Amino acid sequence: MVASPGGPSPNVDIGPLTWTALIGVSLPVSATHGPTRTDGLHAEGFSHDKAGAVLAAAHIALRLDPHIGSTVLETTISGQVTGEPGDIEALRTRLLGAYQQLASSLGGGGGAPVGRLSAAPRAFRVAVDGDSAQVWLVVEGAGPEGSVQFKVVALHLTWANEDWRLHAPPGGSWTSQATALADISGYQDLLKGSTP
Repeated sequence: MVASPGGPSPNVDIGPLTWTALIGVSLPVSATHGPTRTDGLHAEGFSHDKAGAVLAAAHIALRLDPHIGSTVLETTISGQVTGEPGDIEALRTRLLGAYQQLASSLGGGGGAPVGRLSAAPRAFRVAVDGDSAQVWLVVEGAGPEGSVQFKVVALHLTWANEDWRLHAPPGGSWTSQATALADISGYQDLLKGSTP
C-alpha cells in the first residue's frame, strides 16, 4: 500500500455524481460506483475499483461521526468496519461515548442523530492494489469567522463480502491519520463534473 498521498494519480474516472443529504452535509452518489443500497442513514454497494473505494470511504467515514447516532454507529461498525479486534472495540467505545456526551449536552439520544455533521467530503487521492485501497479523503468544514478549513484523513479499506470495508484506525482514533491542509491542490475535487 502507498504510504503517502504523493504517489497515486489524482485522476480517477468517478463519473457524474449526484449528492444526497445526511444530517447537515451532502454526500456524493454515483449510479455506476455506488452506493447502490441505501435506507436513509445506511449506505452499501460500492464498485470494486478506485471510484468505488473513494465513495465507500466517504460514506462509511461520515457514518462514523458521533452526531450520526448510536443506532447507525453500531450498524456501521458491525457491518462495514474491519481490522484488529482491539482497534474496532476502541473505536466503538470512543464513538458511543462521544455520542452519549453529545446527547447529554444537545438533548436527544435514544440512538437517533444529534445535531448535524460538521465536515463534508470535498476531494481525494486513492491507490488500489487488488482488494486493498488507501484513500486520502479531504473533508471541508467551517473555520473561524466564516472561513473554510480542509483536513485530509488517510483511510485504509479492504474488499470483503462483495463490498469495501473500512479499517478501524490504530487505537480507535483517526487523530494520527488526519492532517490540516491549506487548500485542495493536488487532490481530485469531488465537485468537478458532478451534477447538483
